[in-house]
Amino acid sequence: MLLKLSDVMRNAGLNPKEVKLARHPMSDKDAKFCYENGFFELYLKTQGKKRFENCRYILNFVGTQGTLGRYEGCYLVKGVYSAKGMEFPKGFPIKPKNPPEFYYDLEKQDIMQEYEDRLIIDWGQGARNWCHNGTTEKEIVALMPHRNAQLVSKLTDFENMRLSFDELESIIAAPDFYSDWVGALSTTYAIYLITDTVSGKQYVGSAYGKNGLYGRWSEYVNTRHGGNKKIKELLKEDSERYHKFQFSILQILPKSLAVDNTSVIEIESLWKSKLHTIQFGLNDN
Repeated sequence: MLLKLSDVMRNAGLNPKEVKLARHPMSDKDAKFCYENGFFELYLKTQGKKRFENCRYILNFVGTQGTLGRYEGCYLVKGVYSAKGMEFPKGFPIKPKNPPEFYYDLEKQDIMQEYEDRLIIDWGQGARNWCHNGTTEKEIVALMPHRNAQLVSKLTDFENMRLSFDELESIIAAPDFYSDWVGALSTTYAIYLITDTVSGKQYVGSAYGKNGLYGRWSEYVNTRHGGNKKIKELLKEDSERYHKFQFSILQILPKSLAVDNTSVIEIESLWKSKLHTIQFGLNDN
């Protein structure tokens, strides 16, 4: 059983003395933005200081809950250059008063590729320091199964997302594994739709409380019915019917509505009226 990151490195042919470890916590708004918008590798390459001196490889981690880190990839350090005068893609977060000083030419490697998005380590007590030497021992907390690539692709566009109950359950069961999606949906307020794909009947609901849409949908996974009267009645007739439920989003709500329940209820009622879910669906009011 793998217990230390250094064991994994040595098994992959890496000398820990030639490695730097980087962990970018998602509590950092710039790191989170870059991770969610395709700038994560560039974020690693641009530095204010020469962080990656005297190393050949960088093992990069995504900071998740607490001091945990999920392995993102291994990069070969090919060189370092001045970042002054560099042009960056539109949207990449640059602090005008503190622009990056250095640009590292990094090339992603196949080394340890089988552990990408699966290997979870404990960064340890030095969590404030995002860059450590490879000789700093890190305990391996978990090795997750391979992520469902088809499922992951569904999670990139909330408004067009359609999840079966079983897909939703697999995500709720492994929040660390899908931490980027969980984090985003936990801060999303929305009007959602549950469709019984057998009968075509629909239920319109709203999520605007603690943990947002993720918290509300978690209740359905845990209870099968989410406390809804007509869904409970449906499950009394067919206890396995929840496997046929599909979850989707009708409308993303602005954060300001989280403190205005009346407006949320009005929007929810409008959708119920549009879809006739009280007369012909699964809403009872």
